[in-house]
Amino acid sequence: MNNRYISIIVKIMLSITLLYITVIAAASSNVHPDETVTKAAIEYYKTNFMVPDMRDLPDDKFCSYGQTRLCELTIYYFIAGKIAAIIPYETSYRFFNVLLAFIIVFIIIKNYNKSPFLLFAFFITPQVWYIFSYATSDALDYFFAFILICQLSVKSSMLNTMLNDDNFILNKSNIITIIFISLLTALILMAKPNYYLVLLLMGYVLLKKYFMAENDRRKTLFKIYAAVAVCSLAVFLSRYSIDLYYYGFDKSEIFRQMRIIHAIPMLNPATPFNEMYETMFLAAKDVPLITLFTKYGFLQVLIGSFFGLYGGMNIAAHPVYYFIMLAAYLFFFAVLFNYIIKSHNKEKYADSITAVILALISVLLVLYYSYFIDFQPQGRYMLPLLPVITYLVSQNKEILQNKYMVSAVMAMGILSHIYVLSTGLKGIFYYNQLY
Repeated sequence: MNNRYISIIVKIMLSITLLYITVIAAASSNVHPDETVTKAAIEYYKTNFMVPDMRDLPDDKFCSYGQTRLCELTIYYFIAGKIAAIIPYETSYRFFNVLLAFIIVFIIIKNYNKSPFLLFAFFITPQVWYIFSYATSDALDYFFAFILICQLSVKSSMLNTMLNDDNFILNKSNIITIIFISLLTALILMAKPNYYLVLLLMGYVLLKKYFMAENDRRKTLFKIYAAVAVCSLAVFLSRYSIDLYYYGFDKSEIFRQMRIIHAIPMLNPATPFNEMYETMFLAAKDVPLITLFTKYGFLQVLIGSFFGLYGGMNIAAHPVYYFIMLAAYLFFFAVLFNYIIKSHNKEKYADSITAVILALISVLLVLYYSYFIDFQPQGRYMLPLLPVITYLVSQNKEILQNKYMVSAVMAMGILSHIYVLSTGLKGIFYYNQLY
């Protein structure tokens, strides 16, 4: 991937993704069903600073599910609101996400020569670009996951520089690093639960470093890990304490009460299961689990929406696109795991097994939610796997010189652009005319 011409092409393709994101964010109407309630939360923070008590909010801050984004722990809505407040533009509530996309692409391009593997976090599926083009806290969650994976995978990162220092002392630089990693960890703890996957990967990497170190070095690493854990918990509790003040330990029950008040009948938790939407609480309706795969197409929807399904999961490409993209992914993993197996390296084996386990956890969590709560096998819930893939490739970066690997990566990137140009933009602006 460090071939001069490949490098130029990759950087151009990454830059073009920013054009897609900016055009959609600036010119399209509300074509994503989640955006209305997200916009309402952002609008709140245009003029407010304090986290509200959800019981004091007006009806327009709740969606049809009876949920409000203003009771979430994330800082996304606050920052997006303050940025939107200073930009006099109709869709300014999306601009924070656009800014995050620019930062990600800048980091990838800046570090490309030494760390080309970072492109896996923002190159191999168009779905990751989409979450930066409309208002969703997923964008900030993904941004934090990306920054953390940079710290774990880039040798010269602040974290790796500190952990690999045999003469570690608690100087100003290391204190800043501990605070930075702690803040990053705490912010991911405040993110959507599917992003905890990246924290599990972080835990694995830190434990691996610990057990591979000499006994004297382990003592130092333990102190560093303890400091990060304590600081992370302190940051998290500083935000969580606000919820404790408002709700005590009854937030989930109060949240349910708000849903009963504000949700439409077919999405209301007080409605009998058999009167709710067909795809809700399938387990409680005694629907066999196999039905998710046979009747509702769980895997087809999950994989398809990971490879590209814009709008309200209704802007789909021709089936051939998804077939070719799936083939490219399978070829990519075949080349990668073949290289790892032939390395006869136990550490690489452990990395691979961990990545597979994390992938299974991700799929099983989506399956659980789809069966026991609401059938929503959305590909965006699987996006935390991109940082996992990024880390796995970073531990086998020599493979990026393999012509088959380069072909697979370029195929996934080109296909992603084909989806946006042939389907994504066209579909979004078609709905823009309707609404």
